[in-house]
Amino acid sequence: MVYHAKSNAAEKQEKCRGAGKCMADALAAYTAEHYHNKQSMSSFNATKQKLTIAEEQVIVDFAAQSADRGIPLTHKAVKNAANEILRSRLGNDFEPVGVK
Repeated sequence: MVYHAKSNAAEKQEKCRGAGKCMADALAAYTAEHYHNKQSMSSFNATKQKLTIAEEQVIVDFAAQSADRGIPLTHKAVKNAANEILRSRLGNDFEPVGVK
């Protein structure tokens, strides 16, 4: 007979199938098992941030003011505004937003 080791998350999920609280417990156990001592998603994403918080706020304020005037910005206009801010701070040698 072959026995397979199950993680605590899988065992909890099997015992509580269909119960919302048990699923939340199983998810928490899974997350703890697989992400222990690793960088959080939010801190990882912060390393990819191109604009400063202040620069982002300038764009948000500009978008809100435009929308208040009845002229909401398109995605392209927001992208262009972000790229202009980056160009003014970093010169022409910058990595534009919206490029993977």
